[in-house]
Amino acid sequence: MERVDLSQAADAVHDFLSVAKTEEHFRGLIDWVETRRPQQLVATVYGDQDPGSTAVVVSSGKGFPIKKMDFGWGRPVFGSYHFLWRGSAGYVMPMPSMSKDGDWIVYIHMSRRHLDFLDADHEATQFFRPLTPDYLCLRSLSLHD
Repeated sequence: MERVDLSQAADAVHDFLSVAKTEEHFRGLIDWVETRRPQQLVATVYGDQDPGSTAVVVSSGKGFPIKKMDFGWGRPVFGSYHFLWRGSAGYVMPMPSMSKDGDWIVYIHMSRRHLDFLDADHEATQFFRPLTPDYLCLRSLSLHD
C-alpha cells in the first residue's frame, strides 16, 4: 500500500470486491457453507459444581474444515466458529491453524481476572500468543498493478 497511490489502492480494492458484493454471491456463499457444515458442535461445561466458582465451556473447532476452503480467490488465512457469547461462563475453543507447522488457534472468551491469571502465568505466556497480522502473514501482502 505504501508503493501505490491511494486512488490505485482504492481501485484495486473496489475491483477485488466487485465480484463479491452481489446478492447472488452471498447466497452462493451461504449455500456453500450449508453444504459443508460439519456436525453440530458439542460443548462441555467444566467447573460449575462449586458455589462461587466460574464455569468454563470447552468446545472444539477441530472439525472446522478451514484447510479445505477456497472461495475462488485462494485459501483463507483464518477461519473460525464465532458467535456472540452471552453466558457467564468462560469459553475456550481450539481450532486448527492454516499454518503448516501444526499450530492451533485458541479462541478464549473469559473474565478479565481469568485473562490476567493467564497473562501472569509464565508457562501460559510461552504457550499462548496473540493472534496478529504477522502470524497470519498479512503484513507481507502487497497490491499489484
